[in-house]
Amino acid sequence: MDYIPNRHAVSFVRPLTRLRIGKQRSFFAGTYKICKLAANVPDLVVYEGVDRPIPDVEHFHGVLLFADISGFTSLTETYTKNSKKGSGADHLTRTLNGYITDIVDHILRAGGDIVNYAGDAMLALWRETRKALSEILTLAVKCSLNIQDKCDNRETEVGVKLRVKIGISAGKLSKVVMGDEDSRYYALIGRAIDEVRKAEGLASANTVILSPNAWELCDRDNLVVEKIENERAVRVRYIKRDPHFSVEEYIRNCGTHLEFQEVGVSKKAIRKTSRLLPNAQLESVLRKYLLKTVLLKIDDAVPLDYLSEMRPATVVFVNLQFVENATMYHQCQSIQACCIGINNEFRNYQGRINKVFMFDKGCTFLCAFGLPGDKGEDECGNALQCAHNVHEFCNKLRYVSVASIGVASGPLFCGVVGHPLRHEYTVIGRKVNLAARLMMTYPGVVSCDEETHYHAKMPSSYFIELPKRAMKGVANPGTIYQYLSKKHQKILGKPRISVEIEEDYPLLGREKEMRIFHKALRKFVAAKANQSVDCCQVIMYEGTVGYGKSRLLAEIISTSQAEEMRVLPFELGKMDITEPYYTIQTMMALLLQVNHCKSYAERERVLLSKITKPELVEDLCLLNELLFVKFPISERVSLMDSRAKHRAFRNYVIAVIKQNVTNDTVLLVIDQVQYIDTPSWELILQMRASLPLFMVMALRPFTVEKPPCQAAIMVMRSQRTSYVKLSGLDPSIIRPLACQILGVISIPRELEMLLMERSYGVPYYCEEILRSLYYSDLIILEPLAEEEEDESDAVLSYTRNKIFLPRESTILPSGDSNLQRRGTRNKSKLLNIGGTEMQKCRKVTALDQNAKYNNQQFICTLGETVNLQEITIPLTLKGIALAQLDRMNTTEQVVVKCASIIGHTFTTKMLRYILPEGAEQKLNQSLISLVKSRTFECASRSDNGFSAPMEESEETHLLQCFCTHSGDSDDHLHEEDDERGKLLENYNCYFPFIKLFSDSRDKAVVWRCKVMRFCIALVHETANDLWLKEQKRSLHLKCTKIFWRMQLANATAVERVTLFMSTDLCDDSEFIEKIDNLLKDCERNTNLYANNCDCKPILDSVYCPLVRHWMGTGNVAKTFFYLLETTAAALQVSNNLMALSYLTQAENMLSLLHKGKQPFEYADTTKNVKIFSFERACVFILKGEVQFKTGHLDEAENLFKKGLLLLNKKFPNFPLTQLIANHRCVDIKVCGISQESGAEIISAYIDAFRCYQFMGLREKSTKMEMMALQKCFALNKNQDGVLIIGRLVCALSEIKLCIGQLAESIEYGRQAHKIAGLLNKPNLDVFIIPILTKALLLTGRLTEYVDLMTFLRDFSVSRHNILGQASYYAACLDFSLQEGFALRPFEECLSFVNGVVDDPIIKSEKNIMLTLHSSVALWFFRLSQWTRAIPSFKIAKRLVTHTNASLFSMYGYAKFLECQILVFRKALRERQETVMEVYQQTKEETWFTEEEDEQPENVWLTSAENMPTWEEVAANVTQNP
Repeated sequence: MDYIPNRHAVSFVRPLTRLRIGKQRSFFAGTYKICKLAANVPDLVVYEGVDRPIPDVEHFHGVLLFADISGFTSLTETYTKNSKKGSGADHLTRTLNGYITDIVDHILRAGGDIVNYAGDAMLALWRETRKALSEILTLAVKCSLNIQDKCDNRETEVGVKLRVKIGISAGKLSKVVMGDEDSRYYALIGRAIDEVRKAEGLASANTVILSPNAWELCDRDNLVVEKIENERAVRVRYIKRDPHFSVEEYIRNCGTHLEFQEVGVSKKAIRKTSRLLPNAQLESVLRKYLLKTVLLKIDDAVPLDYLSEMRPATVVFVNLQFVENATMYHQCQSIQACCIGINNEFRNYQGRINKVFMFDKGCTFLCAFGLPGDKGEDECGNALQCAHNVHEFCNKLRYVSVASIGVASGPLFCGVVGHPLRHEYTVIGRKVNLAARLMMTYPGVVSCDEETHYHAKMPSSYFIELPKRAMKGVANPGTIYQYLSKKHQKILGKPRISVEIEEDYPLLGREKEMRIFHKALRKFVAAKANQSVDCCQVIMYEGTVGYGKSRLLAEIISTSQAEEMRVLPFELGKMDITEPYYTIQTMMALLLQVNHCKSYAERERVLLSKITKPELVEDLCLLNELLFVKFPISERVSLMDSRAKHRAFRNYVIAVIKQNVTNDTVLLVIDQVQYIDTPSWELILQMRASLPLFMVMALRPFTVEKPPCQAAIMVMRSQRTSYVKLSGLDPSIIRPLACQILGVISIPRELEMLLMERSYGVPYYCEEILRSLYYSDLIILEPLAEEEEDESDAVLSYTRNKIFLPRESTILPSGDSNLQRRGTRNKSKLLNIGGTEMQKCRKVTALDQNAKYNNQQFICTLGETVNLQEITIPLTLKGIALAQLDRMNTTEQVVVKCASIIGHTFTTKMLRYILPEGAEQKLNQSLISLVKSRTFECASRSDNGFSAPMEESEETHLLQCFCTHSGDSDDHLHEEDDERGKLLENYNCYFPFIKLFSDSRDKAVVWRCKVMRFCIALVHETANDLWLKEQKRSLHLKCTKIFWRMQLANATAVERVTLFMSTDLCDDSEFIEKIDNLLKDCERNTNLYANNCDCKPILDSVYCPLVRHWMGTGNVAKTFFYLLETTAAALQVSNNLMALSYLTQAENMLSLLHKGKQPFEYADTTKNVKIFSFERACVFILKGEVQFKTGHLDEAENLFKKGLLLLNKKFPNFPLTQLIANHRCVDIKVCGISQESGAEIISAYIDAFRCYQFMGLREKSTKMEMMALQKCFALNKNQDGVLIIGRLVCALSEIKLCIGQLAESIEYGRQAHKIAGLLNKPNLDVFIIPILTKALLLTGRLTEYVDLMTFLRDFSVSRHNILGQASYYAACLDFSLQEGFALRPFEECLSFVNGVVDDPIIKSEKNIMLTLHSSVALWFFRLSQWTRAIPSFKIAKRLVTHTNASLFSMYGYAKFLECQILVFRKALRERQETVMEVYQQTKEETWFTEEEDEQPENVWLTSAENMPTWEEVAANVTQNP
């Protein structure tokens, strides 16, 4: 059964019966679909009701009223700038339509017919015989005066005043109907149309103007008017008496041939067509007048109010001026021809005619690209090309004298405007006004604004800058361009790469892509030096819009030119694909250096100097058409037929290129290669097999609609082609990228989290979000006060000539020249560790006048009362997501929208549960299609972590599932037919789109993935915004119910079996023996093993969605509760940044509730909301834990005190800065927890004895230790009980190591490691392995140490555990510094430290950070490389004051003290003036002695240079036992 849209199960539309305006007025609205159709067209069309041949012309007399409202554009701009969720389109729609409804209500009650809405104006008509025009004019004047009295000078909630001015005319009119079989448009023609526009132009706010003809026809004795100087029109003051005209009778006589509802109709009719009875013939005619978008909503019974939105779109105004002798018949014929031409041209690119107007003796078409359902890529480029084609077509029409077109792009209000009984879908905004002004100000050309020119992404040769001219109502329009389509002059080789490298702004996050380039380049150079035939190399970088392809190419160009390579860079445009051999032409022009020649004679001279071989000179005529030269045709060429000449041309081009690239290393760089024409692809394929040419290309992914040609496929499939798909940047790159874009040295953590969530690693998304926040004044760029240098900084920056400083490249391998170059460029890297070099403002702050101080550093801060969680996505990014959504079919759109309600990560079970009727039956097919289009992917797939994006197989983007339902990797694809069971085999790993063309077997595959997620967060949020408010609430409530059912289903009884039979206290050896026996018993219990750690998946797919769902239902109490639960879950997985984000939301809710305001958009404040003291205390306690984990101990202490105060509890009497236990100790020891909570009690004891141990209170520590041991005997024999035992033995291993009992420490550590494997708890391994390896290292058991470290490395990399990787590299540095063996090369360790400097998880672990940076600084200090040590030393110095007492922090602190001593020794030996200050500073941090180290300074340098690897040491030990 097919999915039927009008059976949408979640539609909340009630039949319209009697609607109410304001507090007193009401009107009747019909319940049939034909009534909704009729509401979108005037009575003039409805009463016609006949599908006549077109163009159709009808003549009649009537009165026109033209009301122009001022303030709409300002109102639209004000709401456009409102970045808060829930604001903008909804409020704008309510304000606009509320005001228009009041005006239209007066017109409808007076019997008028709204012909159309022209943006912020409307045209009304009273159709009557000429004899009755006088009374109709009086009626129209009375209606106008009532409108001015009731509606003028209306104040809005945002402070914009709405004013109205009115013009009236009367006379003979003609209705013209135009269009084709699928669409119809109408317009009024006549002198009265021109006069009413002129009358409105003479009016000011709160005035009514009568045109000269209306003044002649009206009852002058009844009107009091004022004359207008030098005009025949008059201004109306008032009327003396009401008109003798029956509106009821007038309405009753209209449409007598149609049938209407009579039951329940108000005696005072509003609009007769609003109560039509079904009429199939009339309905089919009316449907042709409506846009497809509106028809879909009417068919689905969705209120048209929900079509309204702020949307990025492109507006095209087309104006036709007719010749003087053109009759009305000729004008109608021309309008009809133009209408057909526009439709035929625009439909191919999702463009639509919205309205047709007649005024100023001309006809104007209002068209739009990017309306709902029609959003596409290259929207601006498509609009310009269509406009150019229409312009050329109109200029050929016989009776058209001038055709003018204006194009503008930007945010628009797209929606239904008007009265509930008479409205239209239209576009309003500053860009609409600008496009209209461009059309009139620059007649005879296709003109466009600067934004359209930018987003069209076309070569500059396609445009000419137009002179600036004053335009009414438009201030600062920017640069205006004329679009010329094909190049207006013959230009060769001009389209250079649009993005150029910027000094001091290095490329971020693309190191692996650059390594691929350098590796391929070295291979090419070596092959060419060996004169290998197979030396051609091609690298193709694929990425969608905004992934930084052009920026990557710019870096490649800069790097290659620095190596003195010859680079031929250029960028292609959309229209270049239509010109045969355009790519080859551009390449040849650059290669032969004729791109700057101004005449064909000059080009010929250059070619003769470049092409010297006699056999090539003879056939230079083959280049005539390609390079615009005029060499004489040779005899040999003249005898060739067309096929032979074409073959000779290709061979000749290859021969010329070969002559010019043989002796040089030439790099061909092409951007936007999806626009390469087919002949050029064929020649490139031929070149690839015979020329020593290195090519680098960037392209967007090909699509099913626009597939690559066969030659392109062969080039991409070639073994000599490296096809690299760009992925999003690593989250650690987002912060430095944002700083680079803003030109600042730091950004707030909340902003970093927002960018990570919204940008999805796409640089362009990140830039647009920051641009939007900056222009909305939500982020502020403030100068940073310079910090004073301390004595250590002065010592490190002080150098004397007599001191020998080893070169920084000493430890770099001699063969890696690229690494050395990166080392020399570190000074320009924005966030090199500890670097403080000033960076110029690159993008956003260039517009900030406060950023003009060259030597001033800036930081980014948030504006007051800014809640980033309420920020909507920028309209530019919304347009990209809408384009992807609009390409889907109806069922796929419904699936995506329903999934967006569940969240970024969702289960297919819940998705099936909330899908509307009909869509569920097509879910399987839709999911497969959405996975192919990279909208969805399996959420069980692990993140990339630190693996190279290029190392991924492209198959991961196809039909792969990583859920644990089966061991077979393809079990998620259930094949119903054996003959159809080879779906995945035909997929090429690099070109998934090729398979899509021929694959028709998807119906045989059942998608069984359990958990899925959106590939792009942008699509998720945009799809969510498309729901109606009531629908959202209902679906969110549905989701909370299914979560509750899942919770009940998973509730099981817990078996109470104790772990130990005996509860007697015992010593270490006995306890270790008991643990060993326990583990032997547990090994036989397979239920203890957890397949995977479910903490993070549960956080993502349960807790986070529950917050959103309860917020969507408006339940304040539940929302607050789950905000706290989600915070605790985020802390459990060490995601402190996420925890802080949810806590901020909770705090904002409390603050808004305290002020009596709505805490969030859908909050239901009708009920009494009570937040308990315990929940308020949890906010402080949880935030205190976040501050404690991030090293802010003083803040944590204050927050803990506030939380305990709300619970009427006291804080411990020892200072928090000495406390190692986390807040759970405070909760249990002070607040008191039930004695039945054995696990929590033991956890408290563990924290307590660790705390007392580090405070030096050994007796108390031993007491708490024994109490923990006694309590653990009563634990249940289940996973939770064994896990508590694991935590206990971890703590015991740490304590034993601290007091020097290494044997016991190793035994406890071994047991903890075994428990971690038994329970599959990687976090437990991450904690215990560094402790266990330290004990092994101190006892000299190096082989076991290395084996265990290898295990840590392998499992942390495979599980993408960043803390495990950090512990591993910290141990590697410690191993090298202490033992003199290189477990891993120092360069690798340093690269890791540099790579995680901005990782949010590592940043929260201050102890590990201190160890890493102290080790790096100590390495460089021992080498006397003071400059390279400064960044890490400064970071370590800042971390010292923010770390708490732990094993890791002690090791890090010891290394930092050695660094400080080396600094003092440097100052002492160089006899610097600050030596005493450094001495005092060192004394404060350590017990300093004056015994000088006698070791020569260069000993460590020699050791570092010749440091053996562990493999070499182990081999020597094996050979010499």
